Amino acid sequence: FSVGMDRTVNIGFLAPLSGPVESWGLPGLNGCRIWEDWLNRAGGMLLGGRRYPIRIHAYDCGYDGERAIAGARHLVQNHDIKLMMMLGGDTFTPVQDYLMSNKILTSSLLTSDLSPDTPYLIAPSELHPLYNVTAVTWLQQARPDIKTVALCAQTDALGLPSLASYRA
Repeated sequence: FSVGMDRTVNIGFLAPLSGPVESWGLPGLNGCRIWEDWLNRAGGMLLGGRRYPIRIHAYDCGYDGERAIAGARHLVQNHDIKLMMMLGGDTFTPVQDYLMSNKILTSSLLTSDLSPDTPYLIAPSELHPLYNVTAVTWLQQARPDIKTVALCAQTDALGLPSLASYRA
């Protein structure tokens, strides 16, 4: 497991870790830290037949575009990141050109961020998994007496599409 461990694969985590949207960013970072520990204990990431430890470098953009730009530059220039993990939406838009022109593989939670202008962007997870959306159908079938539900979400690029999915 120690073969190739002389170099680290640096991963950036650019998300709101403070402010009104930290409830999206902090759990994401905590989950990524669990993954980082698990992967490194297992011997690291296997690339080209060699194993490399990973290291996540977090930057708090506070859900602010200017701070997101500063964070992207800091993570790319000072930590030589190979992957930038983001929530997407309002903080991806200001850094899109910078990350794409530097060919930084970037992940987003929002498939709406994907476009022909984002060739290095992936959306590896679905914000509205099938089981969430089908819960409405289950409620209709199992509890036809329920006619009203309360939905809570933040008024941002992550919460508003959630509300729209459930309303649809």
